[in-house]
Amino acid sequence: MSARVRVVPILALLPLVGACGYSFGVEQFGSGVRSVAIEVVQNRTLRQGFEVPLTRAIQRSIARHTDVRPTSSPQHADAVLRVSLDDIQGNVHVRGFNPPVREGLLDFQLTVQLVDRQGEVLRERKVRDQAEFRTAIGESEDSATAEALSDLGRKIVLALEGEF
Repeated sequence: MSARVRVVPILALLPLVGACGYSFGVEQFGSGVRSVAIEVVQNRTLRQGFEVPLTRAIQRSIARHTDVRPTSSPQHADAVLRVSLDDIQGNVHVRGFNPPVREGLLDFQLTVQLVDRQGEVLRERKVRDQAEFRTAIGESEDSATAEALSDLGRKIVLALEGEF
C-alpha cells in the first residue's frame, strides 16, 4: 500500500474530529468582534433597581465565558451591547398568612442587541429567565432576583454566541 493511499483516509477524517460540537466558551460574537462596550441595561418596567446588577452580571459573564474584551468606551470597542429589560412578571404559586407568599415565581424578559460601529445590528435576541422562591426554606423574592440576574448574564452571552 502506497503512502498516498494511507494518508487520504486520515485526511478525510479530520473534519469530523473538529466538528464534535464541544466548545469551552465563546471565541467572539461574530463579524470580527473582539471588544464590546456594554451599555447600562435599560429598564422599561415599573420595578426599579435591576439595571446596575444586571449590567454587572453581563460584564462578569462576558469576561468569564468569552475571549471578547468588555470595555466601557464605545469609541474603542468593535461593537456595543444594548440590553433592555422589557418585562418582569411576579406570580404567586402558594399563598400564606405569614409570610403572605410561600412560593412565587419571577419571569424576566429582555431584548438584547449587538450593534457594530456603523450602527448595524449584528445580532438581536429575546432572552427570558424564570426564578422560583420558597419562603419556607429561606428563599425570598430578593434571592430569586439575584439568581435570575446571574442566569440572565450567562444566557445573554450564550444568545450572542451564534444562532440561538
